[in-house]
Amino acid sequence: MPQTPAHASAMLNLSDLHKRLSSYGDLQEAITLADLDYFLRLVQHFKQEIRLHVPPRSTDDVTIMQLWSAVKNLVWAASDESPSTLSRDEQREVYLYGMKPQLPQEKLAASMFYPPVSKCEYCDSHLRLSTLSRYEVTFYTLHDGARRALSSSFACHSCKVRYYHNYYSDGRLRHYYHSSSVPPIILIEEHVYIDSQLCEFFTNLSLFAWVSAQNSANIYNHTLSKFSDPSTLSEASERPSNPITSEQVSRGFVLNALLRDCAESASSLILPDIGDNDERLKQVMELRNSRIIAHGQAERMHACDVCEKFIRGPTGDLRSLRAATMDGTGLGRPCCKEHNCPHPLVKHRAHFCAIHDHKKAPDHRQIELRRNERGKAFFQLKQRLHKIQTSQISDALGPTSELDDDDEPDDELYSDIRKSDAGNKQPKARFERRKTHNEQLLVACCGTILARGTMFGAESISGVKDFLKSSYPVQLDLPDVIFYDNNCHLQSHLQAQKDDYFCYVILPVDVFHFKSKHKESDKFCQKHCNPALWEELADEEGNWVFNSSIAEQVNVWIGGYRSIVRDMLAHRYDFFLDEMIKRRNALVIKKLWDTGNCPYRIPSAAAVY
Repeated sequence: MPQTPAHASAMLNLSDLHKRLSSYGDLQEAITLADLDYFLRLVQHFKQEIRLHVPPRSTDDVTIMQLWSAVKNLVWAASDESPSTLSRDEQREVYLYGMKPQLPQEKLAASMFYPPVSKCEYCDSHLRLSTLSRYEVTFYTLHDGARRALSSSFACHSCKVRYYHNYYSDGRLRHYYHSSSVPPIILIEEHVYIDSQLCEFFTNLSLFAWVSAQNSANIYNHTLSKFSDPSTLSEASERPSNPITSEQVSRGFVLNALLRDCAESASSLILPDIGDNDERLKQVMELRNSRIIAHGQAERMHACDVCEKFIRGPTGDLRSLRAATMDGTGLGRPCCKEHNCPHPLVKHRAHFCAIHDHKKAPDHRQIELRRNERGKAFFQLKQRLHKIQTSQISDALGPTSELDDDDEPDDELYSDIRKSDAGNKQPKARFERRKTHNEQLLVACCGTILARGTMFGAESISGVKDFLKSSYPVQLDLPDVIFYDNNCHLQSHLQAQKDDYFCYVILPVDVFHFKSKHKESDKFCQKHCNPALWEELADEEGNWVFNSSIAEQVNVWIGGYRSIVRDMLAHRYDFFLDEMIKRRNALVIKKLWDTGNCPYRIPSAAAVY
């Protein structure tokens, strides 16, 4: 016997239902229990659509009208939060018959999206059915593949504000509805919706397996969405013909992260309503990037039992000793060719930022043409693939042309040039794009990432110093111990500059590099950076109390994104890495809780004093 869904049966009393059906003569003999169950699930599923057409238009089917009259009060009393789930066969029937009407407002689909409000946010006027706009969309789901769906919007007849499933628009701005959680279904393009669970799936693919947006799309289209199965594409009434693209995966990732960020901060997302999708998101991504630059990573003041120890001071009182380690990793993105210029490129193919665009060299055009001709040879492409030296590629099904000419080193162009009598060095035109030098990470000794900074020209000592100062603009917020493989030069630089910003910080070289990379003959390093100088860094048995190599281990994780981010513009590059760091930190902290290491955040000295 078919089972009525639990949420509907909570409102359904058999005795009460029997009385209602009995009042319509032969209705009980005209339908079966299976018919009643199917009808109840259908009207519950389309409850919001039925609400738009109250009172309903009459139909020639007397049984349907009597059945609705008998159960409508039960349907209205049932919860809206969990509509009845239709079976696959029932969904096919809905698509088969629901898409036949010519008028958009009469069409039906198994998935239908409406605004969550019935009144205007500005004037409190009811949204009228006469302002309904309905069109077909593609809905990408995690568990049921790609589906055809219908999206409905309404306009306020007074304010002319139009209300959509995720937001309302006044023609200039999109105001997303305030919520304490990410909406379960997200509009990523005008005719494309995506399941937020699917966005989380794509995010986790990147987080745990370094999967690019293109390969995420490949996985979905060939595994979850059934586009690789010709038999499913024959269901023209049920499935769309367009597979998900890498751009849509990327937009879903960004919107899901932004909406999650707003839900956590109890704010509402606001986007421009003009421009294309990527330009619209760019402005909000830059705002979040600027906020992280100004205020630091969320776990900047992290501490726990692994990265913080309590030691006895000279007077016998306990004091905190919070330790972190710093290192750079060879992760980069295209940047301006002007050395150490931090300004972003305007376009992917640009070589200079807007400020230094005048430094282009048009007279090098002939050498560039020669270079491009040589790059067409197949052996050159294979050599280029070897030089990139990455373990992942951004598109497992795509051509090798992703290794574009703008990244090709130019040294071989001059291999046949005769050595000059003036010396060995030849003037060279640089055609490849400049990349940022590395990403600098400051990692707590438990593995939580405290700060990230981009080094543009080199991992210079002054740049490292500025990175730490910008990450901790309040001196007393600095970790008590910062391991760094080049602390000897950092301390020498600080002494030469008479910079006492780090006077309260222990600055040793990490144990591994001190033993294997630093010479015993280096008197300054031995005198100022030997970790054995500080007794508090070892326990009574002589074991080191902090993992000073943790940054090297974290670099292995973040280095997996090299092939994914290598062509990203600055705003997307920073947003992606910060989101991955945020997600990873959440997992590390959960593990710390599970193992009883009591993670917490130390209040900033700026707030205390």
